Amino acid sequence: MNIQIQKIWDKHIKITYPFEKDLLIKTINLLELYQSVHEIIDGYVKIEGVNLSLENQQLLEKSQGDFKKVIPELTGNGLIYFKRMAELTQLVLNDSDSKFPARLHVLVARHSSNAIVIRRGPSKQVCTFNWDRKTNTFTQGQWLKKARIFERRSDISANGKYWIYFAMDARWDSETKGSYTVISKTPWLKALVLYAKGDGWHGGGLFSYDNVYWLNDGYGHEKKQHSNLVKRNKDYQPKENYGGECPHVYYNRLQRDGWKLTDSYETGKRNSNTVFERDIARGWTLRKICHADSFHPMGKGVYWDEHELINKQGDTISQPDWEWAEWMDNAVMFAEFGKLYKLIVKNTIELRKRQLIHDFNDYKFEELIAPY
Repeated sequence: MNIQIQKIWDKHIKITYPFEKDLLIKTINLLELYQSVHEIIDGYVKIEGVNLSLENQQLLEKSQGDFKKVIPELTGNGLIYFKRMAELTQLVLNDSDSKFPARLHVLVARHSSNAIVIRRGPSKQVCTFNWDRKTNTFTQGQWLKKARIFERRSDISANGKYWIYFAMDARWDSETKGSYTVISKTPWLKALVLYAKGDGWHGGGLFSYDNVYWLNDGYGHEKKQHSNLVKRNKDYQPKENYGGECPHVYYNRLQRDGWKLTDSYETGKRNSNTVFERDIARGWTLRKICHADSFHPMGKGVYWDEHELINKQGDTISQPDWEWAEWMDNAVMFAEFGKLYKLIVKNTIELRKRQLIHDFNDYKFEELIAPY
């Protein structure tokens, strides 16, 4: 560990954790800290510091007081504190042996063997991959730096040729107004169609046909780029209405692709669970528990999933670390700790040993150009 970075870290810990004398870097969950800091920044920027929850207001105020003792010239703005903390945790992650797993989400084409793997990590870097499911080979697409793709507002066309995604880079003065919806060729990020959005509401969409898409508009989209390869269906509307954020696209996508919504319930103030299930093989059921939590666990976003497998006898195998899972190609495919796995049902009460398909953890940012 670089001595200067270690000194800065130790000074920060001494001030912000005054009762912990031996809080070393190796004892900190750097993934949770880094991600939670960025989520606070995103939330603060999104609503410009107005109407923050009482919890976050108190956190900002406390942070300003604490950080004044560490770097006096950066006080007076809670957002600056969190940005500085994000920079510090990134320095530590880059300079130490601490590594955290990539986060994965997969979009599966319904009528082809293509899929898109959306790899996130670190928090502000995203890379896409084409997954040829016939050969289990992966072709790297492009990286998006200093931005976030909202995978739950994304979709892939049935033939696997195109996909739609919503992204935010917070460059509010740019042509795309800080957030935007894109339709591109799989698995690339380069836009065929581009809509500027300007905020975090709505965005993204679904493919109703191979080259026909529904835009999750609500209000605010401004078309900046057009392509004759795809067309918008303004008459189409998803079957159900789940609001203006990720669930509206995600929950409708799940049901379109064969999942059944079986339960929905509140778990606390501004926290809810929506449960989806699908029958798989030999009497087994795959259950997806979709969380929408304002006060979510550290290391998780507002929207996150966990999974369960239930056999014919009613035995439940909990899989809290599966961040994505789907039944396809006669197997359960799932993502856990930055790796993609395959799990085959052996019989009515047993599962076979998991098989590793691909490890996405060691990829690093590089400039790649789309072939169109």
